[in-house]
Amino acid sequence: MDKILNNKIFIAIAIALIVLLVFVQNGATPLWDEDESAYAGFAKTMLETGNWLIPDFLWSDIHRKTPLHFWNIAISYNFFGISEFATRLSSSLSVLLTLFLLFFWGKNIFGKNESLLAALILGSSFLVPTLGKIAVTDATLLLFQTAAVLAMGNFLFQPSAKWRWIFWIAIALGVLTKGPPILILTFGMGFFLYFFHENGKNLLGLRPWFGLPLALLPLGVWGWLAWQQDGGELVSMLWDWYVLSRIGLGSSDVSTWTGPPGYYLAVLLAAFFPWLIFFPSALWDLFKNYKIKTGVIPFLMAWILFGWIIYEILPSKLPAYTLAAHPAMAILLAKQILKLNELKVDYKNIYKLSAVLFLFLSFGLAVAVIFYCGTYFEKIGFQSAVPVATVLWVGSFAGVIGIFGKRVDWSFIALFFMGILFNLLSWVFVIPLTYDSFSTTKKVAAKCAEIAPDKNREVIFYLETKNLLPSLPFYISYNFKNYNSIGKLEKVLPKINSNQPLLLITDDGKIEKLKKAFEEKGETLPAHEVVEGWSLDRLQDKKMYIFKIN
Repeated sequence: MDKILNNKIFIAIAIALIVLLVFVQNGATPLWDEDESAYAGFAKTMLETGNWLIPDFLWSDIHRKTPLHFWNIAISYNFFGISEFATRLSSSLSVLLTLFLLFFWGKNIFGKNESLLAALILGSSFLVPTLGKIAVTDATLLLFQTAAVLAMGNFLFQPSAKWRWIFWIAIALGVLTKGPPILILTFGMGFFLYFFHENGKNLLGLRPWFGLPLALLPLGVWGWLAWQQDGGELVSMLWDWYVLSRIGLGSSDVSTWTGPPGYYLAVLLAAFFPWLIFFPSALWDLFKNYKIKTGVIPFLMAWILFGWIIYEILPSKLPAYTLAAHPAMAILLAKQILKLNELKVDYKNIYKLSAVLFLFLSFGLAVAVIFYCGTYFEKIGFQSAVPVATVLWVGSFAGVIGIFGKRVDWSFIALFFMGILFNLLSWVFVIPLTYDSFSTTKKVAAKCAEIAPDKNREVIFYLETKNLLPSLPFYISYNFKNYNSIGKLEKVLPKINSNQPLLLITDDGKIEKLKKAFEEKGETLPAHEVVEGWSLDRLQDKKMYIFKIN
């Protein structure tokens, strides 16, 4: 394994593939509704209005958060123009920086080989690289969480002012990105390590009585300025929605975002699918040593406990909540691979059983990809799925052969390239098959620009509440500055009957009401364009109708 990890050609190829994976198709993939579109809208509004305090965009109130991520997107827009690529740029860079820190700051704690191997494992996993392709807050938060935890780890073993400042800066940026999650992670870990690590008292040197108020100061300044502007509406909403309601004390219902016990274990298994062979033994080796109070084992245990386990008991569940634990899981997998390669652990049946199970799962996933693409996209879908399935078949078989042949280095290479190429080929061949269907709102905006080149024309959205997708006004705003949403027919009709140029966009849920109103006047619906596609968040087909009035 040393030869592989010290091979500059292999490392250069691996880095190039990870970078390519993170950036590929970022400019071609339409915005994923709803969060990504809302964040893009917030950033666009900030840039246009100069109001960088209050996130504001049509149909996006529920998606408001602390503002750092929106600022990042707005800055990207300022330099590169408004586009899907620019929207995702800060998330893409955050993923790459997370991998960079895992190696460069992690090697002081875990060793060079373990940290490098962990960065490669994380970069070839299924979830973390994907965060660079969707402009949600999670990649940015993961960067600061990883920075804070690694700074804490370095301080735990070798206290210095450098790591103290890095820790609190990361905390400040983390809370300005998404509020409490970074505090739950780091303070939970600190409390655990204080009592269960022989160096735990070193953490008092972080001076939380001074550092925490200082770290919260940027958030406090932003909150105070936002409060002055809107009378506390935004800050009160964030406190209720993102803090109190998550623990069952707020006024909002988050019960629809839930899952059974073990939900996050399933998320981790799916995220680290290429490395499932080593997953059971990695966790077992960690928790069987729960009594150890020295070295990195208690540190990793604290990381897993407050990055993952604690969220299993909370009622509100979304896949991204436990992302903080993914770098820790990558470290555990790296440790397991190195131990196995050096024959420091026995080749027990668990490895062979895991390898066989992994082989069946890989074959099943490959068949599912071919079946899905062939069924829904016919011949072109089948042709696109074959390279993806082939990578799974060949990579998983080669990885399993390496395990049974006691050549873990071969197994690592096979599984790494399988993970990277499966992701990469999926984004190049399979996912683009869906673009035409889920880019409904983008196609509506393009059709509007085609039939009404006049950018001063007013655009009215008359839509069912369940179809209020922020990507529609975002794409419309490329060509039209005056757009508005009206939910009641009695307010829409006067607009239609006026002599002002108008574009009216409606959907299946409202078209019948509009048709009936015209029939009552002895008229038929005006000529209109129809665009069909998916409402991606709700996975349902829909039609949207575009009327050019006057």
